[in-house]
Amino acid sequence: MKKIGAFILTAAMITGMSVTAFAADGITSGGTDSAEVKGTYSSEATVTVYSVDIAWEGLSFTYNGAFEGNWNPETHEYEDAASAGWAAGNGTITVTNHSNTDITATPSYTAEPGYESAGMNFSTSALQVATADNGVDGAAGSAVVDMITVTPTGSLPEGTEDTTIGTITLTIN
Repeated sequence: MKKIGAFILTAAMITGMSVTAFAADGITSGGTDSAEVKGTYSSEATVTVYSVDIAWEGLSFTYNGAFEGNWNPETHEYEDAASAGWAAGNGTITVTNHSNTDITATPSYTAEPGYESAGMNFSTSALQVATADNGVDGAAGSAVVDMITVTPTGSLPEGTEDTTIGTITLTIN
């Protein structure tokens, strides 16, 4: 019986020791003490939601080698000669922002090994696209669309045929 009583008394003491209590120092009859009360106001937190659509169009390009022209046997000269270069046409990257924040779309190009002579030029190094949270007086907003134009530069090795020459990466911030 003494063991049970000792156990209960020990448990009560341990429980009592873990409670934090603030006591006033030396208050006599009619005296007072005070403690600061702290508070924090937190407004409704807005969660940023990113939702971006990306459309890749026209990213297959043709590089034409130099053409000395067609031989004209009557004039004994070549006609319609052409310099080497990329065929006319650009690719596009269309960015549609459905997010509740502005975004920045940053394009970059990495050439595949053996195709480092070709590159890509972008119409902008960082496309700023405004938020879709653009409604007036609490009305729903609308998606914001913008575009990056992609133009090939440099040259391709002779014999390249429908080959992946590099990768365009679009980073959203």
